Amino acid sequence: MKLCLRFLISMLVLLCILIVPVVTIYADDTNVLDGSGTLEDPFVIYTSEDLNAISNNMNASYALGANISLSGANFEAIGSSDVPFTGTFDGKGHSISNLTFVTSEKNIEPVKVGLFVYTKGATIHDVVIDNVTIDATVLKTNNTADIGIVSLNDLSSNFSNIYVNVSIK
Repeated sequence: MKLCLRFLISMLVLLCILIVPVVTIYADDTNVLDGSGTLEDPFVIYTSEDLNAISNNMNASYALGANISLSGANFEAIGSSDVPFTGTFDGKGHSISNLTFVTSEKNIEPVKVGLFVYTKGATIHDVVIDNVTIDATVLKTNNTADIGIVSLNDLSSNFSNIYVNVSIK
């Protein structure tokens, strides 16, 4: 009887272990981000698709896991006035390169150009932004433009060890 009871309990424990759901964070329908999004275990960004996935969770912690080239990539600047980036972005000394901003739209509001468009209470550090090209049309068709790694922040964000190489054409 005791042997049978031990066997049943063992089987129940094994069954519980096998059916516990596994939670995975997806960058989109095909990409999985490593990490859990905390300061201790940030989501790791390896590709331009992963970088775009930041918009899915604007208050998480992220770290670059490799140098990323955005040449030919469809990159959307991170954050908006409605949903600013409030998380942490640690570049780990890696670079994001070949970022190009082109616009010919005439706006009443200043054009916002940057890797992060809006931040609030965010921390961004240890990243190199290299070979950024800004089409001068941005400046010619609008009264003003906010240009930088971050276009606008509420002064509560922290930035350190950020290097930017920009050319305006």
